[in-house]
Amino acid sequence: VAAKLGGRESDYGDVSVTINAFDHVPITLVLWRGDEELAPNGNILFDASISDYLPTEDVTVLTETLVWKLVRDIPST
Repeated sequence: VAAKLGGRESDYGDVSVTINAFDHVPITLVLWRGDEELAPNGNILFDASISDYLPTEDVTVLTETLVWKLVRDIPST
């Protein structure tokens, strides 16, 4: 699903993808599978330079839009 947005596999968590939202603005989405002791979890990682390109409010909107597009395109099981 992330490949549609230009995503590439990353080396975090159980499953992760890095998507360049804009030039120089990578966002990494990390998913951790749960087990009997820990619930499934997800993290969103931003490059430290993101604040050089976008204000906080725009980072929030960008992230919401990106996650919405990914969830929308997940095939039904």
